[in-house]
Amino acid sequence: MHQYRGYEILCSLAGYTVMQGGIEVLSIGTADAGTELADCSEVDHMLRHAEQAIDRLIAEAAP
Repeated sequence: MHQYRGYEILCSLAGYTVMQGGIEVLSIGTADAGTELADCSEVDHMLRHAEQAIDRLIAEAAP
């Protein structure tokens, strides 16, 4: 598990799940992400992708 800006990121070979306080906020599989997660063996790449998704979630929630 990786922590980023108050969210938890759980990675697997199938994609990743973003949680906040034990509640699933976002789940992205390789098919959902298109080519951006084509090589799921690269965990660092998946974490960067998840962190960018969290940044977008925070930006969309800002007033």
